[in-house]
Amino acid sequence: MVTAYLNFWFSIKGIAQIIDIFEKEKHDIRFIGGCVRDALLGNKSSDIDFAISCDPNTTAKLLMENKIEILEYGKKFGTIIAVIGKKNFEITSLREDKNQSGRYTEVQFTDDWQKDALRRDLTFNAINIKPTGTIEDYFNGQNDIKLHQVKFIGSIEERIKEDYLRIPRYFRFLGLFENPNLIEGYEEVLYKNLPQLREHVSNDLMRHELLKMLKNKFKMNSILNPQNSNKVNTLINTIREWWTEDQYELGLHKCMNKIDKLIINQ
Repeated sequence: MVTAYLNFWFSIKGIAQIIDIFEKEKHDIRFIGGCVRDALLGNKSSDIDFAISCDPNTTAKLLMENKIEILEYGKKFGTIIAVIGKKNFEITSLREDKNQSGRYTEVQFTDDWQKDALRRDLTFNAINIKPTGTIEDYFNGQNDIKLHQVKFIGSIEERIKEDYLRIPRYFRFLGLFENPNLIEGYEEVLYKNLPQLREHVSNDLMRHELLKMLKNKFKMNSILNPQNSNKVNTLINTIREWWTEDQYELGLHKCMNKIDKLIINQ
């Protein structure tokens, strides 16, 4: 199965060029993120991200030497964007996140793939695929995909407190599966920490995360109460209350209205 997706990825303009640039310099570059997750779910994605073993200064230098346009606004977090044609490719250096709290983190670059995997939120988001097709899966994320479950790496409470945006991210990824297998105890921890979402995450970031939910194939699993499919879940209700209090019209009229239409038309 992976071979078919590799062939598709390599057919995208710029992919082979990027990989060749870094492999010539003996830097380890691999596919990571949504394209890998989608492939393991049996879906093609042309939104390609890479992880790489060199630091972002080296990434930027090599791309510019090869006449590739770059964007550097994510550089302090290790991300350099290569612009080829009309497509952007994120290339992110391996890193460890230190002293995380809420949304804050100190970044330390590394060349250790497992340390980079440890900083990620969910088991299937830590999977990478080498250009040869070899899959590196440190936390059995492929099995969680087979089980249709969204599982945090390590303690859910610790991972959420590192970054409260992971609360809506969890609900977003429920929409990957037609019948998600909910892990016992997760909902209690998620909702216990929900007030911290408002303290640490802007309304704009919340809105962007909810809009991503609406792009999933099984989006209703991210929105509805699993105990009552005629009602939205606590996350959506709570965010709606916050946005009403804040008079956040963009969220109410460009996001919640879409959710309301889905509920009416389901």
